[in-house]
Amino acid sequence: MKVNSEVIVSYADSINRTEREELELVRAYWAEKRGDRLMPARREIDPLDIIPALPNVIIIEVQRDPVDFLYRLIGTEVDKHSTQSYTGHKVSEIPHRAPPSTVWENLMMVTKEKTPSCQRVPYVGPGYDFTETRQVLLPLSDDGTTVDHLLAVIVYLRKTDIVETGESFTSSEGPASLPEE
Repeated sequence: MKVNSEVIVSYADSINRTEREELELVRAYWAEKRGDRLMPARREIDPLDIIPALPNVIIIEVQRDPVDFLYRLIGTEVDKHSTQSYTGHKVSEIPHRAPPSTVWENLMMVTKEKTPSCQRVPYVGPGYDFTETRQVLLPLSDDGTTVDHLLAVIVYLRKTDIVETGESFTSSEGPASLPEE
C-alpha cells in the first residue's frame, strides 16, 4: 500500500503553510518508517525525529476487551488547546471524545481499516477563537497486522486561518480516508 502524499496536501490546502508542513512532516516520517509494509511498528517511531511537529503530535495506544484508546503522549500544543491534560486518560472517559463522537469514530476507522486518514474535526476546548482542527491519523502495528497504536498530528484553525476551497468535510459526512496509489 502506498499513500499519496498529495492527498494530505490537498486536504490541507485551506490552511497556512506552517501547519501543512507539520502534517506532511509526520506523514512522510510514517511512510519512511513503514517502507513497503502496511504500517510501521510503534517501536520504530521516535518523537525526537519529528521535533518541529512534536507539539502537535499524539501517540495513542489501542486497547481491546473492551475497545478503547489510551493517550500515551500528547504534545504541548495539543495540551494547551484541550480542556485539561489527557495524557494517561482513555478516550471513553472524555465526554466530547467518547462514543459516538467524531473523534471516536475516526480512531475506530483507522484501527479497523489499517489505513491513514486526514479529517476536519470541529474544535472543542478552551480556545474560543478556534473553529476546527485538521487531524492526520496513522496506524502502527508491532505484529504488522493488528493496529496497536495510532500516531496523530493535529493543527488548530481559527476561522481567519481557513480559506474556503468549496470542499466540505463536516463530521456528518464522516472522515476522509487517504486512498492507495
